[in-house]
Amino acid sequence: MKAIRWLDKHFEESVLILLMIGISCTMFLQVVMRYFFNMPLTWPEELSRYMWIWTTFFSMSYTIYMRNMLRVDLLAEFLPERIRQILEISIQFLSLGIYSTFAYYSVIVYRSLVTSGRVSPALRIPMYMVYSALCVGFFLSVVRTLQLIVELVMAMRGRKSHHLKMMEEMQETMKKEGI
Repeated sequence: MKAIRWLDKHFEESVLILLMIGISCTMFLQVVMRYFFNMPLTWPEELSRYMWIWTTFFSMSYTIYMRNMLRVDLLAEFLPERIRQILEISIQFLSLGIYSTFAYYSVIVYRSLVTSGRVSPALRIPMYMVYSALCVGFFLSVVRTLQLIVELVMAMRGRKSHHLKMMEEMQETMKKEGI
């Protein structure tokens, strides 16, 4: 149970850290090889680009988990608390529909790439491995949005989860600090 709880809290964060370390090391190797040994490698830029794509899609579910998605909440600030909660849940259901739709179509793209047999130019890896980032990212976004909806419904009923309390405290602190 502890392992599942740890994965729930830190999965995307851990993968993002590993991907950023991978990008940094790969590009550092390329700089060293190019400028110190005058022997540029053909694959580091491509690998870094693919790791950056994975970073983008993992970041999406991480921002949902951390409740840091971009939003314009000027109107919501003037609404009564109950209406604001209903609006937030409605927005999350809309987001769930969008992420689910993108997840569905990303699986279609993934399947077409598996059957096509396309490979990347420098690394010669199957392109479906790169595009699987879409499937993983949108699937994780669906899961995180479902978790958020459950937490918001619980909060509306007066039972806030520990995660929701922590996120609200963090948002209040950021507002006070002007961040």
